Amino acid sequence: MGLAAQQNLIKKNNLITITSLNDRITTLPEILKSNGYQTFAITANPNISKIMGLHQGFDLIISPNQKSANAITKKCLQLIKKFDNDKPYFLYIHFMDTHSPYKIELPDNLLTNDPISNRIKIYDLEIAFVDSQIKKIFNYLNWSKNTLIIITADHGEEFFEHGKIGHGYSLYKEVLNIPLIIYYPNIIPKNEKYYANVSNIDIFPTIINILNLKPTNAIYGKSLLPIIKNKNKYANQRYIFSHLISPKYFLKSSKIISIIHKNYHYIHYPKKKLVFDLSLDPNEKNNIAARKVSLTKHLYYKYKIFEKKANKFPPSYNSVALDNDQINLLKSLGYIK
Repeated sequence: MGLAAQQNLIKKNNLITITSLNDRITTLPEILKSNGYQTFAITANPNISKIMGLHQGFDLIISPNQKSANAITKKCLQLIKKFDNDKPYFLYIHFMDTHSPYKIELPDNLLTNDPISNRIKIYDLEIAFVDSQIKKIFNYLNWSKNTLIIITADHGEEFFEHGKIGHGYSLYKEVLNIPLIIYYPNIIPKNEKYYANVSNIDIFPTIINILNLKPTNAIYGKSLLPIIKNKNKYANQRYIFSHLISPKYFLKSSKIISIIHKNYHYIHYPKKKLVFDLSLDPNEKNNIAARKVSLTKHLYYKYKIFEKKANKFPPSYNSVALDNDQINLLKSLGYIK
């Protein structure tokens, strides 16, 4: 979101310049609202805000002062009073409990002498706590019937698998692999697992497809409905692209590119190339780039073609004066240093 790059401005005068979503981009809430949906968001993430341009299409965005999952749940249960029962609704909920710094303390009986093991256990407890809050909302709002529910994340976490803790440092599998759970009675089969290379950009067109709405022209993702219906035999033929632009105090090189195709994962640094065969090396420990020169060139070429053809939207900019509480919150989440 451009926060960390403005570190010096914050130190100087608490003024930060933020890149925000261009209003030429049509968002999912805008499409749903134009089709008669009420649109609400309850978020513990400070990025989901008007200043970031992510308010587009929402009737209401609520960001509680208390950011824990139980506070988000409480606000969610209160929000139902604002629903118009004669209209469908879209509700976006963003929990942050699984984002460091973690709030749960590890019980003494679970403590070990291994700090990494302890951190993983805390992370698992945070996930379980968020799960319990989702269940509470599910039951209260009676989502068991005519409700499409999607549970996902925007990134994973590193626990020293490749020498780092947290995220924002690399594009290894532990950062890119995220949960994606889709629930919709009578449409999505229960308790089924699907093995295909997909992306979180596929969520938008999947929702549009399931609801039989007209998509915008700028959607790059693919609906997952054909995979779910076992009609797409070529899902793993896709090229899944990711990139990370990170401040130089995190990395010696500022841009990392990731391409996943079939069983191969290529990670490109300006001065380093990594290739892993995920079918043989799921933990990405054995770099075979030297033996896969042609594959490496091919995958990088595919990324450059994608980058060239992708629509470019000029960013919008907002200058914001932050108070000390806001600065400390963004520091705690790793958005600024």
